[in-house]
Amino acid sequence: MTDTAILAVLRNPDLKAARRKRDVAAAEAFAAGLLPDPQLSANLDHPTTAGYMNGYGAGLTLDLRSFFTDATAKAIARDRQASLNMDILWQEWQTIQQARSLYAEKYFAMEKLRLLQNTVNLYAIQSKHAQKALKAGDATLDQAGSALVALMDARGGRDTQQRALLDINHKLDALLDLSSDTDVPLRSLGNPAMPTDDDVYAALALLPQRRPDLIALQTAYASQEETLYKAVLEQFPDISVGFNAARDTSGVHSIGPAVSLNLPVFNGSRGQIAVAKATRAELRQEYQARLDQAHSDALTLWRQTQLIARQIKAVQKSIPQLQSLAASAGHAYNAGDFPAQTYVAVESGLLKKKMEYLGLQQALWTNRIALDALLAWPPDFIAARNQERMDFKHAH
Repeated sequence: MTDTAILAVLRNPDLKAARRKRDVAAAEAFAAGLLPDPQLSANLDHPTTAGYMNGYGAGLTLDLRSFFTDATAKAIARDRQASLNMDILWQEWQTIQQARSLYAEKYFAMEKLRLLQNTVNLYAIQSKHAQKALKAGDATLDQAGSALVALMDARGGRDTQQRALLDINHKLDALLDLSSDTDVPLRSLGNPAMPTDDDVYAALALLPQRRPDLIALQTAYASQEETLYKAVLEQFPDISVGFNAARDTSGVHSIGPAVSLNLPVFNGSRGQIAVAKATRAELRQEYQARLDQAHSDALTLWRQTQLIARQIKAVQKSIPQLQSLAASAGHAYNAGDFPAQTYVAVESGLLKKKMEYLGLQQALWTNRIALDALLAWPPDFIAARNQERMDFKHAH
């Protein structure tokens, strides 16, 4: 399962496209660190009155505002780049969850298909005996018809499961960017490693420092703080300084400095400040809402996971009894001491219980994988933690 998740991160087309955004962010960060070029101006005056010469002028001007806002612009670009990196990491995290979920879906779909095929085989036996009994006059038409309908229903359930498996394969191939004829090898899945309450609450406490999407919002908020600071700096007059040299049409030469500035009377960057403040407040609210939702979802999911784990234990206890009963029924049926209909009913009950067990197992895996993503746990983190606890217990 872990190998499939790694393959998804490496090959997924959407992630490849998302990673290209890093180059754009790096280019924007580079551009933010560049100072503006000086401006060169020149003019030529040609007199139309006799007795005068051509006049000319040249000037070099430099905008000083960028020298004061350069550090802030760099900080904004760096924070945006960091936020983008965390967003991409969160996409990778979600892709890992999706790959693991599809892996589990495929495994349990194949296991269910195997049980459903066994069910078809059972009802085929029942229908065959019912048809034979009908011809011999030992069964009614209703009994034979009911057995045939049960067989048709079993085949329908199997066919539906085959289509579901085909759909899962298509989704997994698309996620891994594999051709449709590529088969993803599966390993047997037992029950997933279960965390403790302490593990869950410790992860919730560390969520702001661990979950990539929350870190991305934190860096986006920091970037917006810098944007607000830059807007405040831009309230001050934009000053440009320069040096001019000129000759007028009468031959008089002149040189001297030049200063120009805008007067922040009507605008004064008030609009940019208002937008920056509103955006900052929006990011703060979004971060808190995301954090609260993560806490709520994780706790709900954890309670559901614990319930499913208890239900699995209860089902596990009942299966050996049914297996023993089915084995006895099978021996009696093969010896001719047990009617086919009763034998099929016993075996069918066992298969239904196994299907229930597989459904609970799949639900447990689905919840555990989702919990890993919500709490920013690596795929094998809890298994490793449980092993550490076991080793510590044995050592002491």
